[in-house]
Amino acid sequence: MSHTATIDIDVKDPQVVTRTAQRLGYECQDNQEVRLYDGTVAKGTTVKLPGWQYPVVIDTDAEWEETLSDGTTVKRKGRVYSDNYNGRWGDQKFMDEFTQVYGVEKATHEAGLAGYACSESIVLHPETGEEEIELTINMPGSDLGGDDGGLNIGGGGLTVE
Repeated sequence: MSHTATIDIDVKDPQVVTRTAQRLGYECQDNQEVRLYDGTVAKGTTVKLPGWQYPVVIDTDAEWEETLSDGTTVKRKGRVYSDNYNGRWGDQKFMDEFTQVYGVEKATHEAGLAGYACSESIVLHPETGEEEIELTINMPGSDLGGDDGGLNIGGGGLTVE
């Protein structure tokens, strides 16, 4: 029995940011300072997405509090600075791809730290026919169901704290 999860991404692990950029063949540099078009100065790991005028800057140390719609306040870590001028300075699909692959890399990284085996495959979405990454994490002895306790996470990315 498989379980599908869709989870929002917080990009905050510098090691996984670098691994994601390398996997996608994107140029990545640590500890850079960049002045964006609007004058914002961002410091962190830069990732140069194909065709983007400005690099994405990921400050994995940035922390702030966010108030959710139910009034709950949560602490967040990791801030992504990007500017593609509504697609005029870069195609959003490259940022979406980076975020999705970051989620897969982060889940794989955390599963490995916990001693779980992972496998990855490309599948077609049943409704749209678009390619998706399907990540299966084998969690023997878990109570997730099925004989091997596998957790199947598809349809995008995820964040593992």
